[in-house]
Amino acid sequence: MRIPRGRVVTYGTLARGVGRPGAARAAGAACRSNPVGLLIPCHRVVASGGPGGYSGSDPAGIPLKLSLLEIEGASPGPGGRFGPPFLLGELPAG
Repeated sequence: MRIPRGRVVTYGTLARGVGRPGAARAAGAACRSNPVGLLIPCHRVVASGGPGGYSGSDPAGIPLKLSLLEIEGASPGPGGRFGPPFLLGELPAG
């Protein structure tokens, strides 16, 4: 499963994409425990109301996440939410 560069999905969309609708918190926990964030780009998974967290509970995590997304060409709109064209409604096949 791949999230294209410059695009994001919500934790809920990720959960549905792996066949676990309703498991958005579990998807967030899986992303939080990812030890190789630049190789497996969990920064592309966001909360429905904003960027969500990044790098566990590290306070520097959210600015780092937003910087990585900006480098890739995705940026939140007003209020910190991601929307079209950056937010994917479902995961691409493959």
